[in-house]
Amino acid sequence: MAIKSNKKPLLDEPAANEDTDFSAELIKQINKEAGNKIAFNLGTDEAPTTVKRWISTGSKQLDYIISNRRNGGVAEGRIVEIQGPPSSGKSHIAYEIAKSTQKMNGIVVYIDTENATSVENLEGLGIDIRKRFVFIQETCIEDIFKVIESTIEKARNLKADVPVTVIWDSVAASAPKAEIEGDYDQNTIGLAARVLSKGFRKITDVIGDKNVCLVLLNQQRVKIGCVSPETKISYRPVGTNQERVGTMRSFFKEIGIYFNNMVIGKPVDISGWEVKTLIADHNDFSDVVWKPVLRVVRKPSAPRINITTHSGFSLDCSPDHKVFVRSVDFPSEMYYAEAKDIYKTVKKHPLLIKTIGGWETFQIKSSLEDIEIADIEVEGEHSYLSNGILSHNTMYGDPSCVSPDTKIKVRRRNV
Repeated sequence: MAIKSNKKPLLDEPAANEDTDFSAELIKQINKEAGNKIAFNLGTDEAPTTVKRWISTGSKQLDYIISNRRNGGVAEGRIVEIQGPPSSGKSHIAYEIAKSTQKMNGIVVYIDTENATSVENLEGLGIDIRKRFVFIQETCIEDIFKVIESTIEKARNLKADVPVTVIWDSVAASAPKAEIEGDYDQNTIGLAARVLSKGFRKITDVIGDKNVCLVLLNQQRVKIGCVSPETKISYRPVGTNQERVGTMRSFFKEIGIYFNNMVIGKPVDISGWEVKTLIADHNDFSDVVWKPVLRVVRKPSAPRINITTHSGFSLDCSPDHKVFVRSVDFPSEMYYAEAKDIYKTVKKHPLLIKTIGGWETFQIKSSLEDIEIADIEVEGEHSYLSNGILSHNTMYGDPSCVSPDTKIKVRRRNV
């Protein structure tokens, strides 16, 4: 006996065979209204985010790490930044990417802002500089963005399907137009950062739409010292011979920043100024160079350590300030050491310290009082003079700045 149900379906309950997925119609309407295809079904359409080609870095391990796939590398349609300290292999990786692009019958556009590209190195690494290689010399950030955008359009119109890699060497050495064309005393604080930010926002869509790989080389920023605001330095406006000697505090004031009003730990971008530094040659002081200032920062106060040499050089610094020392017992042992380390060892192992006057004996003492700390961050790795004492930079933002007694949880890794 059949039992009939009198239950009626709810009015808003769809029929079993009714397709409730209206996304296809929604995509169609969105694209119709936009006038071009901006909406996609990722299950059936080829999305603009899909990587069509990967360009090798010359290292299979690095290729896999970057792309998480075999035969990977850097992706077309992306902006890739290679950043690190000087002489760490940034240009070498860029050259390898250029060579891989040419092996795929692609074209390389190399923008040099440092006047440091070696033709011999390019050819030695197997790059064909006569075919499928365009070298561009430019220093102005705004003009570089225009060159990149124009080059991409022209290259794609000439050959639509081949890989195109644009290498910018380097972002750190490029300057905004207002800084290049303006007066030396013109205030351009933070200008480079603003121009770069605007340029990348504008060019990102072009890079993705035209499937071009843009490789940026950039320097890690390093600080010129954890020193007192009263430490003397030499500085000048970029591109001039107007060297001035003053304290860190007076330098800050000249560029329009009052040290005591700065927010502790918040860096301020600077451009248009250079400080005198030394190439890391421990034999003499003949290789004096000027480095552009990238930013200045007021850091939290730190325990005062004072270093005084027999000829009268005196430096107040933080415990992690590095100076160049030599062992008295073993003269061949020369190295950079943090002030707190030589404070602990100098009584047991006599040391000499390097100054502008040569190797000197010194006294070092730690005070219970704290001192204010001023930093100037510049490009590249180098040595410099802090009140006549040879010092060395350290990386800004050390992730291991914790107490030795800090508690952590550890366990043996399962093998």
